[in-house]
Amino acid sequence: MSNTDNKIKESALDVDSAGNTTEKKPFYTDTRFIAIAAACACLLLVIMLTVIAMVSRGYTLGELFGKTEKSIDFLKDDLGKYIELKDSDYKDYELEINVPVPDDTDVENEILKLLNKHKGALLNGGKYMLSEPVTPGDKVNIFYAGYEIDENGNRVDLDGTSNYSSYQDGAVGDELIIGSGSFVKGFELGLLGVVPLEYNQFKAYKYGTVQENDVVYATVTYVEESGLMYDNANVRIDLSSDTVEDKWGVGILSYLQEKSIGITNNDLITLSRPAGDKITITKCLVNYVTKCEDKVVTVKTVFPYDYREESFRGKTVYFDVFVSRVLCYENDELNDSFITDKLKIEAETLEGYDGENLTEKYRAYLMEELMRKYEENVAVAAEEAMWKRLKKTVNIKELPEREINRVYEDYLYTYRIEFERTNEAGYDYESFDDFMADYLGVSRDVNWENLLMKNVKDEITEKLIFYSIMRRENLVPDEEGYKEIYRNELINDYYYYTGKTQADFKTEAEYENAVAEYEATIIEYYGEKF
Repeated sequence: MSNTDNKIKESALDVDSAGNTTEKKPFYTDTRFIAIAAACACLLLVIMLTVIAMVSRGYTLGELFGKTEKSIDFLKDDLGKYIELKDSDYKDYELEINVPVPDDTDVENEILKLLNKHKGALLNGGKYMLSEPVTPGDKVNIFYAGYEIDENGNRVDLDGTSNYSSYQDGAVGDELIIGSGSFVKGFELGLLGVVPLEYNQFKAYKYGTVQENDVVYATVTYVEESGLMYDNANVRIDLSSDTVEDKWGVGILSYLQEKSIGITNNDLITLSRPAGDKITITKCLVNYVTKCEDKVVTVKTVFPYDYREESFRGKTVYFDVFVSRVLCYENDELNDSFITDKLKIEAETLEGYDGENLTEKYRAYLMEELMRKYEENVAVAAEEAMWKRLKKTVNIKELPEREINRVYEDYLYTYRIEFERTNEAGYDYESFDDFMADYLGVSRDVNWENLLMKNVKDEITEKLIFYSIMRRENLVPDEEGYKEIYRNELINDYYYYTGKTQADFKTEAEYENAVAEYEATIIEYYGEKF
């Protein structure tokens, strides 16, 4: 036997203290190793099964090992990390709701919409006219500028309410269909009966020099004697007005006359107002001038209580309007025959309303409908006011970042699917960015991602407040309560989109089948957890 063979043989033998030898067994046959290995295998199996179960419930590995924050269960998790809620935050307070009660003008607006909807054929071979009065359904082109009257009776021009600056040679202004309801309350009604030739035709001069009696639209920087500085964009200075020097000081006419339009003047000129104080003009840029504002249509309007720009809500605003041209249509007036023939409303339908004839009864009917919508609007406005107050008073310590990102990505996923469906339907958006701007109702130069993130944060803030109050007041429904809520929401949703109730079906079974089909459609579209 070689030395190598002896070494191999010796390595397989154990020698005890007495010199006795025994054969070595492989380590993996040792009973202790087997027991330890079996325990480790069981532990590993438990860990794997736990991970699989948790991942199937929506958790990521990062969440399991504490690397990222878990999604929130608003009904079970401790929300105290995110919100501090007190009784005074949501109890015993008053809300101010500024929803205007419908009046006769609102009824006239509804009638105007109806007359536009049922207008007839084009008149005059489809040629524009200037000598005919504006009637319901007509298509007009207009230039306009909005302003309010302050407590002293002075005109205060309002930014964003004028299209004068868009004027170019040959331009006719914005298009408006009388009865479309696209302008604020009172605007379209105020143009009825206007004959364009009886008023000035609008022109804005963007070249040349300022002349006597021009109406100047300028960007002016000035400092009052008190030290207050004003930087005004596109202010209106009517050089023909008797009160122009009250605001701008004696000498404003001579200062502006002969100024070149479109050139900035970095002058330093001090003018004294009749009241005695002084105004120092440091910069003046004449943007354009008009020469036609002595004969202009003026309409009185009221902005909606829910207008997108909060500073305008409920505000009375006057508009100077120039009607450039009119495309006339055949139209009716509201009378008994119009109601029965065009609107297809039977006399019996209006029997319960006040009025000497069908037309008066129909006006009463319209008012009742407006009052019903008013009550709905009050409820919506109250809810909005409530959330506005809660968000202001409740202390939100922090927002859960993972929940924000999860909801944001969910919305984004849904919007991308809608984007593809919209383009398949033929809209053909050039980019997802364009689609999102339109979907969220913003101009395309607005960062829609920031807006969407803001909306998501608002949503999660509301959920934190809502569920905290529900749990604090022990208002969380049980399983049967959830089923009832689900059922009510489904029925309300079905009615909203179809206009049908159980009374529209012959049997209860037919109605239930229709609701079930609607539910299946919704689940197919949005998924099981809609």
